[in-house]
Formats: sequence, C-alpha cells, structure tokens
Amino acid sequence: MVELLKRTISGIIFVVLIVFSLLMIRSSFVVYPYNYLLYIIVFSIALGGCTFEYLKLKGVNLRALRNFTIFLSVILFIFSLPHTWRFFLNFSEDGNELFFSAIICGSIVLLSFIILLIIAYTQKILNKLKYVVLAIFYTTIPFMLMNILVDTERGALLLSFFIVMWAGDVGAYCIGTAFGQGVHGHKLAPKISPKKSWEGVFGGAIFAIATALVLKYFGLLRFSDFTPSTISVILFSVIVFTLCVCGDLLESKIKRKFGVKDSGSIMPGHGGFLDRFDSMLLALPGAVIFLFFYLINIV
Repeated sequence: MVELLKRTISGIIFVVLIVFSLLMIRSSFVVYPYNYLLYIIVFSIALGGCTFEYLKLKGVNLRALRNFTIFLSVILFIFSLPHTWRFFLNFSEDGNELFFSAIICGSIVLLSFIILLIIAYTQKILNKLKYVVLAIFYTTIPFMLMNILVDTERGALLLSFFIVMWAGDVGAYCIGTAFGQGVHGHKLAPKISPKKSWEGVFGGAIFAIATALVLKYFGLLRFSDFTPSTISVILFSVIVFTLCVCGDLLESKIKRKFGVKDSGSIMPGHGGFLDRFDSMLLALPGAVIFLFFYLINIV
C-alpha cells in the first residue's frame, strides 16, 4: 500500500510538471519567449538524467567523460530549439533561427567529438567512446526532435503526443493486469519483460486510439492548420503506441543484460529517468517521421 502511494504521488508530480511546462507555452500571461523557459528546464533535466543513467548502465564511470556527454546532450537540446535563437538574437517568428540551430548544433557536435576523443585517448578508454555515441543517438536525438513537435501548434501536438502515450500505457497496464496474467495470458516477450502480455498490448492500443480521437474531437490533436482525418489520427496513435512498447522492451533488455531492476531511483515507485522516458525515446522519432509524411501529403 505504501509503495502504491509512493508510485501514485511521484507519477502525479511527473505528469503535472510535463503538462504544466507545455501549457505554459500556450499561456498568454507569460511574455514570449519566456513561456518556453519551464519547458527547457524540465526537459533538460530529464535528458541529463536519461543520459547519465544510460552511461551508468553501460559502465562509463569516468566522471569527465560522463559529465561532458551530459553537458553536450543538454546543449544540443537547448540550441536545437528555434525559440532559443529568438531569445538570444531577438528574431521574429519568421526569422532564420532554424538555420542558426543547424549551424551551431553541427559545430558543437564536431568540436565535442574532438574533445571526447582527447578525453578517451588520454584516459585510455577509447572502447567506451562507442557508448557515448550511442547515448547521443538513444537519448539526445529524440529530445532534439521533440523541439519539432513543440514548435507545432504552440506545444499542443507535443502535449497530445504525451497524452496518447500515457493513455496507451494506462490501458496496457489495466487490461494486461486484468486479462493477461496467469495461465490464460499470452506473454509478449517473457525473456525480456515477463509481465507484459498481448492482451495488454491490444488494450493499450485501444486506449491510445480512443484518446487520440477524443483529442481530435475537441480540436487538440492537429498536425497542421487543418483538422486531420480520422484515419490519420488512428495511424498516428498506433505508430506512437507501437513504438512505445518497443522502447519499453528495448530498455528492459538493456537492464536485464546488466542485471538491474531500475535505471535509477529518482522517482519512488517508478525508477529512474530512463524508466519513465524509455517509451518516448522511440515513439518521438516515429511521431516526427509521421508528421513529415503527413505534411507532404503522403499519409
């Protein structure tokens, strides 16, 4: 009972922080571009935590290498947000901030790679450098892609993404617990995550689709200036939920390989940052790719 209470409280705090940081973007009470400040703070901390935990799982214990990778991840996330350049250079919303983001982020990556090589070579741990590169791809790039969704409909699309993802997670847990356990349940990947079942997957998919359709009905789920079709919304929710399941299984496989139950202990009852954002790390790139094909009228 105590553990359930801890899990519930920490989960509520987690959801409130994310939702409030995204609602603040749409607020008319905060002067632009300061309305993005909480978003930057919340997700920079989340990204730093995910990167730290991933490197820790992979055995990258050298503090200099680990701290520099975390710093690089957060810097890339912040400077890939177009509103960062609107803040620093006083651009209008039609300015050249995307160009500056691409140039600066590319320059940071090149310079950082040289620094990382020097650190790894001098400490004779070049074999650990591959995990740093994997950390950038696994944690940093999805967070950078998040800036594309947050720049669509002033954060409404990113908020809808999280709501659909959470609805699928809740549905999978409820249906999986009720119908997917015991001798009659059908296990999804028993060697990786014994508690996950196909019943939970189908239940979560139904919850995700239903939630996406409700968001569409109230005009909250939009991919452009026009209301999306029902088929597009269903396809979006299926892609998001499917990749959420894959992301969850991928992190479970990493943890099982290194013999740990949770990636961290920052959230009582939930584990670490990586335990909370593992689903998002694969689902977000999928959502961005879907948005790209939608905007060029392929889906």
